[in-house]
Amino acid sequence: MKTIKIKLLLILVFVAILSLSTGYYILLRNNEINSILLNTPEKATNSIQQASDLNDLAGTIQYLDEVLTQSARNYALTSNVIWKNRYNDNAPILEAAIKSSTIIGDQNDIKLFSDISAANLILTEMEAQSITLVDNGNIIDAQTILDSTAYSNQKAIYSSGLDTFHRDKGAGANNALATSIEDLKNINNQVTDINITNGFLISGLIIVFVIIAIIIYMSAYLLILKPISIIRKATTEIAKGHLDHLVRVGSKNEIGDLARSFNVMASILKESVQNIENKIASRTEELQRLNHFMTGRELKMIELKQQLKDLGPKNEIKR
Repeated sequence: MKTIKIKLLLILVFVAILSLSTGYYILLRNNEINSILLNTPEKATNSIQQASDLNDLAGTIQYLDEVLTQSARNYALTSNVIWKNRYNDNAPILEAAIKSSTIIGDQNDIKLFSDISAANLILTEMEAQSITLVDNGNIIDAQTILDSTAYSNQKAIYSSGLDTFHRDKGAGANNALATSIEDLKNINNQVTDINITNGFLISGLIIVFVIIAIIIYMSAYLLILKPISIIRKATTEIAKGHLDHLVRVGSKNEIGDLARSFNVMASILKESVQNIENKIASRTEELQRLNHFMTGRELKMIELKQQLKDLGPKNEIKR
């Protein structure tokens, strides 16, 4: 069974799944932060900006209205063309400011500034008539128009609309600012909470990875490094001639198979060496017997020669 390979593969798969899951979760949380930072601050800023723009426009409208009224009255009183030019220069600016105010607010703002725009049209018509009368030298009639009840009523509508705006929208601007500040605080708290969660998650992930690394090292040591060290020592003992030295590894994995193969090899090697030694001993014994035989034969030959030598003179005498 290829258990080491399977165990390492399972550990790698677990680490990969853990890493991908954590990365995906952190990505989702970061997207949540981006969504919060992109949408909520923009909404709060737009609310503040809209309230600020309307306040600026209302202030501009009120100021220009006073400029036009005073310019028309002063022209009717003095016939000085400076006041006429001043009136003509600021009238388009006032009209543009009123028009802008009717398109950036809510429904109440649109209604309010539409009424102011209608009153302004009537006032500018009356003021234009007054200026024309002055140009024609009819100063009394020009002043009469500006002092009329109709003119005063339109001015009252004009002023009432601006007062209502400042009363309602001024408080609304403050509320919008307070709401926006509260929204920004909530954003900060949400982002802080998400960052803290991500920090804990990343810290936990690092701890898990360290533990996994320790497990991998210990597993590699117990499953691979230690058995290989045992086999290496056994190889050294075999090289020294200690053929009875066997590896005792009981694990049923690749290293266990290697250890058992090593033991089989050592047994075969021992048997081979024993066979060789037996053959050497047998051949040595044969050589010893042969040598003993040859030595005995040689001795007999020497003895026989000596006997022949001893018999030689006697035979000659007999002859």
